[in-house]
Amino acid sequence: QRPDWPAAMAPAVLEAFGRDLAADLTGTLARFLALQFQGVADGRTLIREAQAQLAARPAPRPQALAVGLDLLRHSDLRPTLEEIGVPVSWLLGGRDRLVPPALADALPKEHRVRLIPQAGHAPFLSHPQALVEMLQDHG
Repeated sequence: QRPDWPAAMAPAVLEAFGRDLAADLTGTLARFLALQFQGVADGRTLIREAQAQLAARPAPRPQALAVGLDLLRHSDLRPTLEEIGVPVSWLLGGRDRLVPPALADALPKEHRVRLIPQAGHAPFLSHPQALVEMLQDHG
């Protein structure tokens, strides 16, 4: 988030995630997963499924997560959005706590945006049929 880009996550949120990851990796990952489905119908079930999938794999390396957060804090790819030479579709969740739905208003006009009002940050998991329909409709 910057003065000319309010439709993004506040830097303080990313800083807090970084501190929390260093102090409590497991707890922070659980809170992050909960954010994916906050306010979504059947969110608790989706959280449990995501936690089971995460537990079935090797634990992420804290250093890799820290690098990812650093990229989020310091990367500004907005100029690249204007240069993409292929059709672009965005699937946004109306209840997303990480990427505000207001982002739709800031995207290039030639990009296709579909907002699922009842979805959170992972609409492809909570509303997979909407993703399929969007992909089929775009072809």
